[in-house]
Amino acid sequence: MSVWYDKEAGLLEILFKKKIGYFRATKNEAIMERIAQNGNVIGFMIEEGLLKPKETVSMDLAEASHLK
Repeated sequence: MSVWYDKEAGLLEILFKKKIGYFRATKNEAIMERIAQNGNVIGFMIEEGLLKPKETVSMDLAEASHLK
Protein backbone atom coordinates (compact mmCIF):
# COMPACT_ATOMS: atom_id res chain seq x y z
CA MET A 1 0.00 0.00 0.00
CA SER A 2 1.21 3.51 -0.72
CA VAL A 3 -0.17 6.90 0.29
CA TRP A 4 0.59 10.13 -1.54
CA TYR A 5 -0.61 13.61 -0.53
CA ASP A 6 -0.08 16.81 -2.51
CA LYS A 7 -0.95 19.68 -0.16
CA GLU A 8 -0.74 22.38 -2.87
CA ALA A 9 -3.08 20.51 -5.23
CA GLY A 10 -5.26 19.15 -2.41
CA LEU A 11 -5.01 15.53 -3.60
CA LEU A 12 -4.81 12.38 -1.51
CA GLU A 13 -4.10 9.13 -3.37
CA ILE A 14 -4.08 5.69 -1.76
CA LEU A 15 -2.92 2.70 -3.80
CA PHE A 16 -3.45 -0.87 -2.61
CA LYS A 17 -1.23 -2.23 -5.39
CA LYS A 18 1.25 -0.57 -7.74
CA LYS A 19 -0.11 -1.44 -11.17
CA ILE A 20 -0.87 0.40 -14.38
CA GLY A 21 -4.42 1.67 -14.28
CA TYR A 22 -6.83 4.52 -14.81
CA PHE A 23 -9.22 6.61 -12.73
CA ARG A 24 -12.98 6.09 -12.80
CA ALA A 25 -15.63 8.39 -11.32
CA THR A 26 -17.64 7.33 -8.26
CA LYS A 27 -20.96 8.54 -6.83
CA ASN A 28 -19.04 11.26 -4.95
CA GLU A 29 -17.42 13.71 -7.39
CA ALA A 30 -14.52 14.22 -4.96
CA ILE A 31 -13.53 10.52 -5.09
CA MET A 32 -12.06 8.68 -8.06
CA GLU A 33 -11.36 4.93 -8.07
CA ARG A 34 -8.07 3.68 -9.51
CA ILE A 35 -8.82 0.66 -11.72
CA ALA A 36 -6.27 -1.90 -12.98
CA GLN A 37 -6.35 -3.12 -16.58
CA ASN A 38 -8.14 -6.28 -15.40
CA GLY A 39 -10.96 -4.17 -13.87
CA ASN A 40 -10.03 -4.61 -10.18
CA VAL A 41 -10.00 -1.59 -7.87
CA ILE A 42 -6.40 -0.89 -6.86
CA GLY A 43 -6.87 2.41 -5.03
CA PHE A 44 -8.60 5.74 -4.91
CA MET A 45 -7.98 9.49 -4.98
CA ILE A 46 -9.74 12.25 -3.05
CA GLU A 47 -9.76 15.83 -4.35
CA GLU A 48 -10.11 18.21 -1.39
CA GLY A 49 -11.27 21.10 -3.57
CA LEU A 50 -14.42 19.16 -4.53
CA LEU A 51 -15.39 18.31 -0.94
CA LYS A 52 -18.20 20.26 0.64
CA PRO A 53 -17.34 22.06 3.92
CA LYS A 54 -17.20 19.54 6.79
CA GLU A 55 -18.17 16.68 4.44
CA THR A 56 -17.45 13.18 5.69
CA VAL A 57 -15.82 11.13 2.94
CA SER A 58 -16.80 7.50 2.65
CA MET A 59 -16.23 4.77 0.10
CA ASP A 60 -17.77 1.30 0.10
CA LEU A 61 -14.75 -1.00 0.04
CA ALA A 62 -17.09 -4.01 0.05
CA GLU A 63 -17.49 -3.36 -3.67
CA ALA A 64 -13.71 -3.72 -3.91
CA SER A 65 -13.73 -6.98 -1.94
CA HIS A 66 -12.12 -8.83 -4.85
CA LEU A 67 -8.77 -7.18 -3.96
CA LYS A 68 -6.04 -9.76 -3.52
